[in-house]
Amino acid sequence: MLVDINLLPTKEPKNKTLLMLVILLGIILISGVTSLYLLKGSYDKEITSITNEINRTQQVIAEEQQKIIEFEESNSVTELKNAVNWAKEYPIKTIPLIKHLTGLLPERGFIQSFTYEETGEIKLTVQFDTSREAAFYLKNLLDSNWINEVFLETVTTKELNEQQEMDDLESDEIIKYTPRYIGEYKLLINKQIIKEELDSSDNTESSEQGGEDS
Repeated sequence: MLVDINLLPTKEPKNKTLLMLVILLGIILISGVTSLYLLKGSYDKEITSITNEINRTQQVIAEEQQKIIEFEESNSVTELKNAVNWAKEYPIKTIPLIKHLTGLLPERGFIQSFTYEETGEIKLTVQFDTSREAAFYLKNLLDSNWINEVFLETVTTKELNEQQEMDDLESDEIIKYTPRYIGEYKLLINKQIIKEELDSSDNTESSEQGGEDS
């Protein structure tokens, strides 16, 4: 009986080892690529989230800035600026105004109260001896170029009860001037006309004083 003995070393184990190494390297490479892909996706999501947050923040800032601009341009601020400008440009003196209104009164008319607002509105309470004098004063106010609008709001009577007033009048005057009439007026002055006339008057007085001094 013959026995075949091969004394040369077989190459199969070496080939298997190489194959296993290649497979292992392939698995490592695939795992690395997969990890990098997943990590990149995570970074992309985080970057996208941060970018969106920045955009939202910028939008909020832009909206708040727009609100500030709208507030500065709102009616309340505009009215306040207009009031300040009016106060600077149209400083109407009260004393000449009262003198003018007093000069329009009838002989026995007396201003009892005077209220002047920055808007140019004036409220007057005036005492008269007759209701006709109240109407006469209304006409004088309407004819004045210092006044744009006039309203006679009320006319009431006031009995002459005080003894001192009775003593100051003779009997025929008591019959004539009793009762007294109280008229309440609301006026809207022409600020531009008043300012121009007052400035012109001041300039004239200054010129006259300058001529006298020279």
